[in-house]
Amino acid sequence: MLLIGTHAVDITPKIGDMMGGYWYYDKRVEGVRDPIFATVLIMEIPDLICSVIMLDEWIIDNQLANEIKRAIEKRTGIQTENIAIGTNHPHCSPTTIPDASPNEFPMVVMPGDDPDALRQETKPRRERLVTLISAASEIANQNMIPCKVGFGKDIIEGIALNRNDPINGPIDKELSVVRFKPENGSAPILMTNFNVHPTVGPPATKLVSGDLVGASKALVKQIMGNNIRIIYTSGALGDVSTRFTRKENSFAEVDRLGRILGLEIVKSAELLTKFTEMDINFINSEMELHINQITDLHIEKQKLEEANKLLENARNSNLESAYVKKLEDNAKGALFRTRIAALSKKEQMIFANQTAKVPLQALRIGNIKFLFAPFEIYSAIALNVKKYSNDPNVIIVGHTNGYLSYIPTDYGFREKNYESFIATGVRGSDKVLENAFLDLLSKV
Repeated sequence: MLLIGTHAVDITPKIGDMMGGYWYYDKRVEGVRDPIFATVLIMEIPDLICSVIMLDEWIIDNQLANEIKRAIEKRTGIQTENIAIGTNHPHCSPTTIPDASPNEFPMVVMPGDDPDALRQETKPRRERLVTLISAASEIANQNMIPCKVGFGKDIIEGIALNRNDPINGPIDKELSVVRFKPENGSAPILMTNFNVHPTVGPPATKLVSGDLVGASKALVKQIMGNNIRIIYTSGALGDVSTRFTRKENSFAEVDRLGRILGLEIVKSAELLTKFTEMDINFINSEMELHINQITDLHIEKQKLEEANKLLENARNSNLESAYVKKLEDNAKGALFRTRIAALSKKEQMIFANQTAKVPLQALRIGNIKFLFAPFEIYSAIALNVKKYSNDPNVIIVGHTNGYLSYIPTDYGFREKNYESFIATGVRGSDKVLENAFLDLLSKV
């Protein structure tokens, strides 16, 4: 029978720690609105043990993910290649700075900031995360219990829309809930997946929060019991947000939308009545990503001027607010790209090569299949993978085992959307990822 172990550890940052999420703000933590956690899930059958770990943080870089994996292997014996570690992407959360590397997307710092100084500043938090998460994994590994598994899905309205085209843009509104039912009658364990940017809280806040993720998990615990463990994974959210469903950016809205999502998770979990024994499988692969090269700063500034001119014309023409908002974001994307172009060659290391090898993983629980990648993935990619695989039980998880920014579709590049300006891969990378995912599905 499938054995499951789980443990959640508080990873709330300290006052003064660097915050991430909204790159155009220079922020340090001034308080905590609600704590954030790393949740460990370990699964074992006689010939395989693997783990999925999710942090209530903005991103995790490849270096930190690998450091944590090595520490977990040392404490538990779980092989690093059998561990997926990612984040569910709330933006009111801390960040740290990895070393410059050909495998890392560069951290865009504020003008005048020294990346090396920020690395030293954030190093203690990186070390703390390694210690806390590896210790949590050891606890989970020491408390494995037999479980049967149920699986449910639902379509969720009222929370998310395509942020580039809220009327006709593609979106995967599916909520997936895997419920592990312990044979000893203890509290259930939920592994959930939903496709939306958890960016409801105020962008300028200096309070730490799990945002929509934290609020929905809190509601589930309130109803189903505080001992329940929830591994919340974020899906294909690259072009999906609450921009057109939230009333405003506020913590009151975090709570309102969190109640909606939390209730839907509870409903899906409580409607499950069939629980069966399931086996598991876990495999690794790579895709070759062709790099979206950074040109010199002068050319990138010209692109920024063009984006700002389009925005100014739209504002002067009194065009619809959704279109103006899109152009505002596109201009931010162009500004982001000038920030990258202004970095030293050392910091731009990933852009020095034509290609990069990108880690991908697949987990199968019975006939439920999770696909993991280090991108913010456009909705159409997930929908295409489900369509072409003809598999209704495919679940895509981004922000895993590193962070390589967005992977837009051809539409995103053609429209010069925000995501296309800061995409690591060239136009057409979405099809490469789709094919790599389909290959993983055929093997897992």
